[in-house]
Amino acid sequence: MKTRILIVILLLNSVCWGQTDINRLSELQKIYFIAETNSLTTNFVNPAALSINKNDDGFLFAYDFLETKNQGTSLVSLSMGNLGFIYQDVYSIDNMRLTSYALNISVGGDLFSFGTSNKIINVAYIDGEKSHFTIDAGLIIQPSSIFSIGLLANNINNVEIDSFQYQQIYSVGARITIVYNLLDVFAQTDFKDSKELDANVVTSAGFSLKPLPFLELRTWLMGTKDFIDEGILSAVFNLDNGFIISASTHFNDQQERTRYNAMLAIPLQTISF
Repeated sequence: MKTRILIVILLLNSVCWGQTDINRLSELQKIYFIAETNSLTTNFVNPAALSINKNDDGFLFAYDFLETKNQGTSLVSLSMGNLGFIYQDVYSIDNMRLTSYALNISVGGDLFSFGTSNKIINVAYIDGEKSHFTIDAGLIIQPSSIFSIGLLANNINNVEIDSFQYQQIYSVGARITIVYNLLDVFAQTDFKDSKELDANVVTSAGFSLKPLPFLELRTWLMGTKDFIDEGILSAVFNLDNGFIISASTHFNDQQERTRYNAMLAIPLQTISF
């Protein structure tokens, strides 16, 4: 596979944070869906993506800029065959620093893949630190190249982390290729572990449109049954020298915070094991 460099710059993003949801710390964990099968860009979304396709490994670095000086989210992802490594660092959440280290393991092939994300979450307070171990498990079924189904269970060992919103969440999603190399459509539903099911179901949807060889348009919308809470619109430009640059806008119903995101991804051809 030809090595190329991918740079994505996401601009003018508005995001509403109440109690911090640490299931998806990075903007990229929202933009990409659990039914996608490229391990370079979805290793940090669904660990099952590691073994569904071959020769799509690589290194990825992303950073989210918030409007305050000492806040931000770093994401580092490395996929190598059936193994993946993820590091995340949130520099400041209510005077606490959150770091996460994950080893992803996946088995399977083109039709079926299963993976786990085994992670240590460290919370640093002013007067000390606490570490927690948790496991996510994912599944991808791809009966054909134009259709795939993704399943994901977050925090299956039900770890509780102080004031952070870290619940058990079960997700199901699908990817459908409407026109090959032109239009993919995504849908995903997240079920929080709660008896009040109607109030704890969140649905997201989006598409990837490639009208020209050098241009990709990508969307992500998320909300409940009553209204859309937030969304992302992105335009990605493929340059002649192998670089890809993207500008995006992220909006929500509150428009409380502006966020900027930058991503560098380097696909690598590695030996699967």
